[in-house]
Amino acid sequence: MNGTQFYSFAISLAKGPGPAEFRSCTSRAYYGAYHRARELIEHYGVSLPGGTEWHKKVRWILDQSNDAAIKKASAKLNSLRDARNDADYQLSDLQPENARSAEFNLRTAKEIIDLVDAYIASGKSPGRTAIREYSKDTLKLIVR
Repeated sequence: MNGTQFYSFAISLAKGPGPAEFRSCTSRAYYGAYHRARELIEHYGVSLPGGTEWHKKVRWILDQSNDAAIKKASAKLNSLRDARNDADYQLSDLQPENARSAEFNLRTAKEIIDLVDAYIASGKSPGRTAIREYSKDTLKLIVR
């Protein structure tokens, strides 16, 4: 299982027909982008443990990058997590229950996934040194 599989499932949910599918689409789109962002950090040699606190810490790590595109992806991941939280927990909020909202969140997730895919495929490592140093020195993570 990997992040892109969550994203693919989100695409199928975006077809609706109702609130549960649209809310679930946003949730799965977020997890697709989140796991793919983790894969980039791990590709840079950082070992990431699991747990709920890592949703914030993955963004913190990405924010330490000296690469503008990675920082922008981190901000998008933050927005997408907010949308996921609304979809999963704010059942009185009707915004997550429409196709337009689901499609927007799918596009946001796709932008993050595409960036990670491009960076991994290119063999280039923008932000790698800064990400590794922050992970090791500040978060005390294992860096290979």
